Amino acid sequence: MNDEVKPPNIFFETSVFIERYKANPQALALLKAAADKRINAHISHITIAELFDIMMRNYGEKEALTQHAYLKHAPLKMHPTTDEIAKEAGLYRAKYCFSLANGIILATAISANADFLVVGDKAFHDEKWNEITEIKVLSISDCLHLNIPPSLEK
Repeated sequence: MNDEVKPPNIFFETSVFIERYKANPQALALLKAAADKRINAHISHITIAELFDIMMRNYGEKEALTQHAYLKHAPLKMHPTTDEIAKEAGLYRAKYCFSLANGIILATAISANADFLVVGDKAFHDEKWNEITEIKVLSISDCLHLNIPPSLEK
């Protein structure tokens, strides 16, 4: 019998990358766990557009391009938006009254069979993420309390 602990499949909402940009130590630790392959990290393609938009409006084109380059090279499995995801996203947007981008992210996380959907701490409390019933949604700080396998590096 194989007792190896499999890394959890964790889907990231856009605010996780905003927190990374702001050097939030918890966001940095979570993304380091992805780089160390202690978690399987996933994002929706809509996260690229949303992050680029937020970075352009708040920090300028250079920072937006830098964050885009990070996403392209980060150890993240990127998921496209299918017709089914688009339909489900509309349903979730109506059900939870949040942005269409968040509806797409939620629908994509569910479609990807993620173990958890992780959002930034502020987003978790300010938006309707804590009302989601279709998947376990965690804040960044809550996610770090999971039993993430230790690094295999020596």
